[in-house]
Amino acid sequence: MSLIKSKNFKEWLISFGKTKATMLYIAYLIILMTVLLAVHSLIIYHNFYGSFIANKGFILFGVVVASLNSLRFYDEAIAEIKYAEELKRKGLTHLDILNIEFVKKWEEMKANGFAKYIFFNGGLILGSGLFILVSFFMFPKAKPEGRQFEEFSDMLYFMLKCYIIGFLSGVLINLLIWNNNERRLKRLTNPID
Repeated sequence: MSLIKSKNFKEWLISFGKTKATMLYIAYLIILMTVLLAVHSLIIYHNFYGSFIANKGFILFGVVVASLNSLRFYDEAIAEIKYAEELKRKGLTHLDILNIEFVKKWEEMKANGFAKYIFFNGGLILGSGLFILVSFFMFPKAKPEGRQFEEFSDMLYFMLKCYIIGFLSGVLINLLIWNNNERRLKRLTNPID
């Protein structure tokens, strides 16, 4: 996945050939990382050089990741341009393809039913993830004697309370997603209304 979204910039890079384009892409990523580190250093530490020296490991890791990320840049960029040209020849855009995929996927999800989507996907699956998040933020601080809960039942009550909050939040989120997806489906399949 390329971090460059500009089609013109990507085409300009590709015009140099595979090796030069890859090296320029690595340079682009390193410059981007250096600018981000400089801004972070100036805001947090008020000293770029000291932060640069303190973060040598991060910089080395970033250079390695940038290098590995750029190995497939040229081939992916060429494939992306060919794909866009093929869509253009057919009179389609990438957004059209995304909309077609959405309609197919949403029809499958809708076929499973409203209750399953809201309670299973929202309440159980999303709710379980939110349970962990909610319990992390609501976890009581340790008392001077070192125990967060006086009794085992207090801990179970805390877990139940967090899970109910997570479950209801998951149901609410998926209810909003359901309504939003229904409106989008109606807009895509019946644009006259």
